[in-house]
Amino acid sequence: MAVGGYSRTVIHNYVCCGAMWLLIISAKLLFEIALMALVGRWALSRLLAVMGGAPVENNLFFQILDLLSRPWLRLAALCCPHWMLPRHHGWVAFAILAMGWLTATYFKINWCLGVGVAACV
Repeated sequence: MAVGGYSRTVIHNYVCCGAMWLLIISAKLLFEIALMALVGRWALSRLLAVMGGAPVENNLFFQILDLLSRPWLRLAALCCPHWMLPRHHGWVAFAILAMGWLTATYFKINWCLGVGVAACV
């Protein structure tokens, strides 16, 4: 018997695996926000350098983006060898975040295919 157009199996899988779904989409969202903050921080610093004016560190929006991306830059610094220059830590952080986002996307696709695409809206 269908409830609201969905079979009971689909609804059961959705309710039972709701915590897994929440974990997957939360991880994906975390990686997306951190990636956007890292890219925005880089783009804003380049834009302000071209325009001149006040130093980047005094810009409020840059400080917010820096606050969001700083934990990932520190993680990248821990993963890098000591001889690597600190200016390259942003690339390492981007690679870590991109791999995390791709992994979360992979798990989201597999989960959706497992419970049915209809339940994965």
